[in-house]
Amino acid sequence: MYLIVVLLGRYAFGLHLMSQKERLHPAVPEGWIADTSVTTSSSSSTSRRSFLWGTSRDSVMIAASVSAIPVATTSQKALAMGEGSERMVFKQAPTATVGALLPAVQQRLLLEALREMASALATDEESKNRMQCRQQIESILLPLSDDNSFMFNAKNQDYKLHKKYSPSKVLSGGLVRASMNIYTANLIYSKTGNNHNNPYEVYDVTDPTWKKAYIRANDGLPSVDKVIAADLDLRDLYRNQFQQMLDDASAEWYSTNCDIKEFCGPLNDAAASFDLWLDRISEQDVKAALRAVLEGKEIQIYKTYSAGFIPKDMPSSN
Repeated sequence: MYLIVVLLGRYAFGLHLMSQKERLHPAVPEGWIADTSVTTSSSSSTSRRSFLWGTSRDSVMIAASVSAIPVATTSQKALAMGEGSERMVFKQAPTATVGALLPAVQQRLLLEALREMASALATDEESKNRMQCRQQIESILLPLSDDNSFMFNAKNQDYKLHKKYSPSKVLSGGLVRASMNIYTANLIYSKTGNNHNNPYEVYDVTDPTWKKAYIRANDGLPSVDKVIAADLDLRDLYRNQFQQMLDDASAEWYSTNCDIKEFCGPLNDAAASFDLWLDRISEQDVKAALRAVLEGKEIQIYKTYSAGFIPKDMPSSN
């Protein structure tokens, strides 16, 4: 269990914007993989942590309060949950170099800023302020197009999107998808020196009853490769849920008669899915990526990154 400093409550920040103008939905295997949503109990105090996000890029300066990045705990690394019980937990959680996480963190920052602007637009009756909010939103949120929508996922599309758009300046479902894919492509699943693909050396089964039943039915536990595939599928599930929600929000915003409530709803759902995706990553790495982004660090995207080759001299999680 990680030791966590929890910042309770939300903070009010001014939002300033200066002249800044694969897989498809994966099927979740039945029985041994299910939702790993974060739950809150009185004993754990809170299951989410608050960060202050801020970044300065060229002519853009955004300050926002984020209270939706979840804490990674042992229970959230479980690949399978049944009736509230973890079933399979990696002995060594998969990791990737922190640099691979920077584009996704930049997009999460913009998403929270967008939510703050949408909330202000829904409550501020001053026409001048509303006009400013609208201009800010349109400078960040890209309209749907063939190259960033959920329906268009061609080969090398991730690389093309990162060459065309900066993840620190604009937000779209396709760009977040590409940013998440870069991190996932760089994940390393340690097999602990296991040359025989022995599940007992790679993950623990914490539900003895289910374990016995599965072994009887299948002559053994799921293979390591199958468990890894399930973990990747779950990450992709959250990624796809996010992209669909953000695409819905973009479609609503750029429609002829935008309903602000209908715009805010998908944004909040998108944030929830994004945070479930981040929940698969250690708190230590997320914090390191946040520090790097706040310090103005970025990575230059190359085609090799989508194949899992982020340079190792990127920001450290230490």
